[in-house]
Amino acid sequence: MSGPELPVIYENPRFDKATPTLWPVFDRATRFTLVILIEWGTLTLIEDSPRYVKFATVIVAVLGLAVHESWPWLRMRDWRWYPSLMVTLIVGYLALFFYALYAEPQKAHGNTGAETVTQPGSSSPAKRRSPKVIDELMQESAALLDLIKKVGLPAIQEWQAIAFANPEHSCIGQVDLSDISTKAMDLAKRLREAQASQLAIFEKSGGLDNAELVPLLYEGNPIPPMPTWVKEFENAAIALDGYGVWVRTIGSNLTCENLIKSQNVPAALIGLDRAFQRFIHWVGWAQESLAGFQRNLHIEARNSP
Repeated sequence: MSGPELPVIYENPRFDKATPTLWPVFDRATRFTLVILIEWGTLTLIEDSPRYVKFATVIVAVLGLAVHESWPWLRMRDWRWYPSLMVTLIVGYLALFFYALYAEPQKAHGNTGAETVTQPGSSSPAKRRSPKVIDELMQESAALLDLIKKVGLPAIQEWQAIAFANPEHSCIGQVDLSDISTKAMDLAKRLREAQASQLAIFEKSGGLDNAELVPLLYEGNPIPPMPTWVKEFENAAIALDGYGVWVRTIGSNLTCENLIKSQNVPAALIGLDRAFQRFIHWVGWAQESLAGFQRNLHIEARNSP
């Protein structure tokens, strides 16, 4: 009767005196490369490329790291396991890479043919625009950007001065309520004029360019069908007008004691500030959107035949 089977002694000798000088360097470089490949494969899952390539890349990288980390065990079982598995995985990874690079160049580079281009501000392909259409879009977007720069940006500074003046300070002579009211309503008038100018730009092409121009000023989803829905100048004017009327009213109807005790002042200032913050955000976003649209139009014009 034979005795119990003795356990197989499993050693994990990473390095010893017989280890080649550069082997530790290669070992660590291989492990780090595999970890980076896994991270890269994971991050590229959000990019626009074939999904099967991404998942296959992650799987190959995970298997490669697992095989490399298990090399002492594989060597103990049979010295041929580690090199054969690693060669298979490396060849598989390279095959995936070159297949994605050469077999699907159109998907990789977004090239759908000579007759299509990518619309500025859009990821969907569209028919190539003629130089005349590009020129018209350039003029219209420049006019919209001009409104932002000449009306929107200065309005932010004026609005900030209006909001900074606390109506309660009128009781100690530091604030003139009639002056606040006049400034708020004058600014509202100029913003309404800017709104009318914006609408005139949309109507210049008879509505043909609205599909491309409206999204440049409307930060939302879905995009409204009519440009009249882009009313940020008008919304700001409504807020300023309402505040100007309210300030004029409290200046004629409230005493200083009642004004300080009233809860309407903080509420009015909070409402004005919310409208102000919305307007600031829209002006900055619209300026960046229009400028980016014009840059893309310049590129498209240069690439036109």
